[in-house]
Amino acid sequence: MTKLADMTVLGDMPPKLWKALAVIADTLHPEFARQPWIAHADKSKESCVLCSLAVADFLSDIGFDARVRPVVTVLKAWNGEVELHSAGIGVPGTPRVEDRWVGHLIVWLEASKTLIDTTLYPVIRPAWKELPPMIAAQCIDGGGKDRPFGLKPIAALSMTDDDVPGYEFGIMYLDNPRNTSWRKGGDAEAWRRAVVVAAMRTKFGEWQDA
Repeated sequence: MTKLADMTVLGDMPPKLWKALAVIADTLHPEFARQPWIAHADKSKESCVLCSLAVADFLSDIGFDARVRPVVTVLKAWNGEVELHSAGIGVPGTPRVEDRWVGHLIVWLEASKTLIDTTLYPVIRPAWKELPPMIAAQCIDGGGKDRPFGLKPIAALSMTDDDVPGYEFGIMYLDNPRNTSWRKGGDAEAWRRAVVVAAMRTKFGEWQDA
C-alpha cells in the first residue's frame, strides 16, 4: 500500500501507471477547483462522472486502454458480529434526489485489472474514518459465487484496526453495466473536463520505456 496525496494505491503497478496515478492524485481535484464554472471548490470530489471521464481521457491520451465503468459500491464496518454502519453508492432502488444519477462511476484498466475511484470523499464516515478518499487497486478474480443485488463483484477490499480488536471494514464494487443514464447528464459533457485533462497530460510529460 502506497499513499500519493489523497490516493491510496494497492498492488504492483507498472512504472508508467505509477507516474500517471501520481499526476491524478496531485492534479485532478485542484484543477477542477480552479475552473470558473465549477459550483464550489470541492464539487469534483462528489462528481464521479466528471472525474472518472477526465481520468479515463487522460490515461487514454498517454497510451492506456482506459474506460469508465458503472458500479454499485457497498461499504460496511463491523466490530465482531455487530455491524457498526453501512452505506452504499448507486444501490438499486435508491430514490433519486433532484436530477442526480443513482449510480457510481469508476475507471477500469483491463490490461492490469486496475480499478481507480477518485470520489470516495462523500462516503467517509466515523465508522471508517481511515477510508482513502481516492483508491487505485489491482483486482483479482476470486471466483466467488455471491451476487449482491444480482451483480457480479469486481473488487472487495478490507481493513482492520490494530487499536480496536474485532474491528473490520469492507468495501465492495459490483459491476452494473446497464446503468448508463449518466451519459445524459451535464457532467458527461467533454468541455467540462477538457482543461483538466490537458493539465494532467502536460504534467505527465513524455514517457520513454526503459
